[in-house]
Amino acid sequence: MTDKMLNDLIDIYCIGENGTQKECLDWIKTLKVHEILDINSDLFENFALVAFIVNVGDLKSLVLHIMMREPDRINSFNRMEYLENVEYLSTIVLNKRARCEAIYDWQKIYKGKDFTSDFYRENIENTGAQQLDPINLAYRDAPNFDTEVIQSSNFNNIIDEVKDEIIMNNYHFYKYYYIEFGDNQYVQDYISNYTPILDSQMLQSLEKCISGLWFNINDIRWQFALRSAILHNSNYTINILNFNYRYFEFVNVREHYLNNQDNSKNIWTKRSNEHLVFECDMCRAPLNKYGFSNVNIGELCQDCYFNKKKQFITRIKYLKKLALLPGKRIVFQKMLLETKKHLQKGNIKSLETGKLNTLTKNVIKEINKYNHSGKGYFSECPICLDHMDKDDILFGGCGHCFHTRCVLSLGENKCPVCRDVTVFKKLYL
Repeated sequence: MTDKMLNDLIDIYCIGENGTQKECLDWIKTLKVHEILDINSDLFENFALVAFIVNVGDLKSLVLHIMMREPDRINSFNRMEYLENVEYLSTIVLNKRARCEAIYDWQKIYKGKDFTSDFYRENIENTGAQQLDPINLAYRDAPNFDTEVIQSSNFNNIIDEVKDEIIMNNYHFYKYYYIEFGDNQYVQDYISNYTPILDSQMLQSLEKCISGLWFNINDIRWQFALRSAILHNSNYTINILNFNYRYFEFVNVREHYLNNQDNSKNIWTKRSNEHLVFECDMCRAPLNKYGFSNVNIGELCQDCYFNKKKQFITRIKYLKKLALLPGKRIVFQKMLLETKKHLQKGNIKSLETGKLNTLTKNVIKEINKYNHSGKGYFSECPICLDHMDKDDILFGGCGHCFHTRCVLSLGENKCPVCRDVTVFKKLYL
C-alpha cells in the first residue's frame, strides 16, 4: 500500500465549531497510513471515525472516536447495507508531543517536544498510578536527532539488534498510554447502544470525552491500535444469528484479512501479525488457517458453519410444513366428510361381545381422561405428550388414543403403548 491516507480507508466525520472543523479536516488529510492498515478494505465499511480538535493547556490534539456502524441487510450484490446508526468503541488521541521512541517513528520524523519517558515511568512506579494527566507531565526540548536519538535507539540496526524492543500489544498500550480524564460518563450511553450518527446530543457528548490512547502522530502504534479495533470489535454474534450460511465463503482466513502481509519483510508488519489469532465468532475456537468468513458478518469454524447450515435447512422444512398446513386441513375435512358418508351407508361388521366390551372399556377409560376445565382438551398424547383435541384423535383396537399426525408418523400398525398389532380408526365425539 503506497501513500494511502486515513480518509481513503474509512468514513470520518469532523465535528466542532466551523473553524475547527476545517482545521480538523486539514489535519486528517495529512495522516498517511502504514502497511499494517492494508487489510481487507471491506472491513472498514463496518466502522466510522468521529474526529475533532481539542486543546489541553498548550497542547493541540486530534481526537478520533472509533464508532461501529449498525448493519441492516445484505443486498442483491452480496454487499452489506448499513443504517445511519453507530455505537462507541474506543478513542485515540494524536498530537506532536506525546512520547514516541524513535524506533516507532515510522516516517523517521522527530518534531516538536516529547513527553519525558523517564519522568513518566518513574511516576507510575513510585506512586502506583495507572494513568497520568499530560498537563502534569514535564516537557523537554527535542533531543538532537542525529546524535542522541539515533545513537540511544540504535535505529540504524533496528531489524537486527533492537527488534525485541518493539512492542505491539494493546494490553501494554492501555497500561502506559491510556490517559484518564474522568470523562467516560459522556460516552456510557453510546456503548453497545446504537444512535444516529448525526444525533446532536451524542456529538456534543463525544466532544467532552478525551480519555483514550494518547500517541505521537508519527507513532506507528496508533495505527496498530486502530487496526486492532477494526479486526477484533464487532456485533458479529448478532449478525451471525441474523444472516444465513449462504453469505459465508470458505477462505484462508489470514490471507483473506491481511492481504498477504505474512510475506512482508517490514519489521512493524511482522510484529503486528506475529500474535494475531482469528477465532470462530460462535464457539471461539481458533481458526489456524481455514474457515468460513464474511468480513461484514463474522467468521465460523467448520463445525459451527455446518451446524448453522443444518439449522437453516431444518427451519426451511418447518416453514414449508407451516405453509402446507392450511391445504392439509382442507384435505382432512374432505376425507372426514367422505368417512362420515361411508359410515352412514355402509354396514359395519359387528364385533364379538368380549372384544366389544374390552374395546369399549378401554375407550371409555381414555375418554374419562377428558379435561373438564372447559378448555376442550383430552389428556396428553402418549407419543408427543401434547394435548389432544377431540376432533383429532385416532384409536387402536386396544383402545389407546393418539394424535392423528403422531400415529401416521409411526409408519407401522403397532400401538406404541401396548405394542399390539392394530388398525387405527378415527374417533368421533
